[in-house]
Amino acid sequence: MPNARYPLQVYKGLKPSKERDWSSLLTLHFLLSLYTLSLYLFSQLSPRTDTNLTVGA
Repeated sequence: MPNARYPLQVYKGLKPSKERDWSSLLTLHFLLSLYTLSLYLFSQLSPRTDTNLTVGA
């Protein structure tokens, strides 16, 4: 999965200073994971000619 390393960059870039920030960061990570998973599933269900569109996403 091409976007697997993106959440790690988000973790390093934000540097939360409060407990509250961790929950929002985990929520962001969860949404990114869902987005990446949906792209992967869409590429599996779509015709072979459309798989090139999800690679660069």
